[in-house]
Amino acid sequence: MDSSLHDMTWNMFRVVLASSRLRWRIGAICALALSLSAPTRAQDDAKVCEQFGSYGAIFVGQVGAKTHHSIKVAELPPETLAVYPVLIEEAFRGVTDGATVYLYDPDSQFTPNAAARYLVRGNFNFPEVGDVVAPSSLIPVGEAAPSLAFLRSQNWTSGAGGRIYGTVLQGSSSWTGSRRPMAGLSLRIHVGDFLYETVTGAGGEFAASGLPEGLYWVEPVLPPQLAVTCCGGRTIHAGGCVSTSVLVQWNGRIRGRVALPDQSPLRSHFVDLVPLDANDERGATYAVSDAGGLFEFAKIQPGRYLVGVNLRRAPRGNAPFPPTYFPGTINKADARVIEVGEGNVNDAVDFDLPVSLATGQLEIYPQAPAGAANTICVLSVGTFPQFESGRPVEIRVAEGERLQLRLHAETASGQHLDSEVVEVVGHPGTHRLELSAVPTTRRHAGGFVCDETQIRK
Repeated sequence: MDSSLHDMTWNMFRVVLASSRLRWRIGAICALALSLSAPTRAQDDAKVCEQFGSYGAIFVGQVGAKTHHSIKVAELPPETLAVYPVLIEEAFRGVTDGATVYLYDPDSQFTPNAAARYLVRGNFNFPEVGDVVAPSSLIPVGEAAPSLAFLRSQNWTSGAGGRIYGTVLQGSSSWTGSRRPMAGLSLRIHVGDFLYETVTGAGGEFAASGLPEGLYWVEPVLPPQLAVTCCGGRTIHAGGCVSTSVLVQWNGRIRGRVALPDQSPLRSHFVDLVPLDANDERGATYAVSDAGGLFEFAKIQPGRYLVGVNLRRAPRGNAPFPPTYFPGTINKADARVIEVGEGNVNDAVDFDLPVSLATGQLEIYPQAPAGAANTICVLSVGTFPQFESGRPVEIRVAEGERLQLRLHAETASGQHLDSEVVEVVGHPGTHRLELSAVPTTRRHAGGFVCDETQIRK
C-alpha cells in the first residue's frame, strides 16, 4: 500500500500491537465465541466432550491469593501481570501434576476464592509463555462431579484419537433462513499430513473419529460456482471433541479496476458493493484495490448490485471522493446494475473517479505531562499516535468531513488522561488544534486506548 490508508492502518497496528494484553483479549474472545457456538451435532453424547475438546489447558488445582507475575513476550519489554497462582493437583491437558500456573484475567470475569479448589479450562494465549493461562471457566470442585467423571474416563495420551462432528449447509452467511443441508457431499478432513475422507448424511451431518492431535481443516469437494466459509483452524486434542458448522455459498464474482481522475490507479482503497435495494444490507460488502487499482468480490450471492467508491461511508482525507458508481458517475440514477447469478463471473467492471474533493490537514498539538505516550483517537476512523515529542499529530481531512477527536495520554506510571471530545470540520489548508488531557476514570480495556465502546464515557 502506498496511500494514506496504509499510513492510517499502520498507525493503528503500532498502537494495538504495543500491548501484549490485547493478544490475550483476542485469544479470550475467540475462545469464548467458540465455546458459545452450537452447531448441529451428529451425536448427542458429544456435548460433554465438546466442553473440553478445544482447550489447551484442563486441570484441577488449588488457587492462591492474587499476586504479580512477570513475563517476557517476544520483542516486547517485560510485563508484570496481576494473576492468581494455582497449584495443580490433577492434570488432564497441557500442564503437569504438581506444577504452578498463573490465571490471568484482566477483565475480572472470575474472582476465585483463595485456597479453594477448581476445575479449570482455558488456553495459553501468550504463546511464548508456558505458565500463564487465560481461564474460560472455573468450576468449584464440589460442583464439577459430572465433568470430572467424564475427564477421568478418557485417555488423554497423545495416542488417543480426537473426534469432529458437524453439519454442512448451503445458504447465506447473513440470512439463516436460507440455509439448507447438503446431503451426499464428499469431505476431506485434514489434521497436519493426516487425511480423513467421508460423505455427509441426509441432513448434511458428518462425523470423523480417531483423528491425531493438531490443527484441523474441513474441506468440502465443491464445483467452481460454490465456495466454502470457515471451517477449521482450531486444535483438536487427544480424547477431545470439536463440533464444526460448514457453510457453503454461491461463489458469484465481480472483478474490475478503479482509477483516479488522472487515470492513475486508485491504490489500496475501499471499493463498495451494495444491493440495488437500499433496504437490503445482507449483501453489502467491500474489497480493497491493489497497487494496480484492481479489485475482486467473491462469494457473492445471486442478486442485483451496485459497485462504487464511498457508497457506504462519507468521504475522508484518505479517500476524498464523493459517492461514485460504476461506470464512473456521481449520479445514482446513472449507475449500471450488475446482475449476479448462481456462481457466475462478472469481469471488466472498470471505472474512473470523475472528481476529487479538496483536502486539508489538521496539526494537533497534545497538551499532556512530559514523557506521556499520546494518542489522538478519531471516533469511527482510527488512532494516530504521537511518535515524536513536541511535534504535532498530522491528520489529512476531506473538505466537509466531520471528525470527533479525543486526546488520550498515558504516563510512565500508568496514569490515564483524556481530553474532551472535540468535533472539527475539514477545510482546505493547514489548521492547528490543541487538545489538553486531564486525569480520567474512564475504563481502558485490554490496553486499547481508543476503545470506542468506552470513549464517550
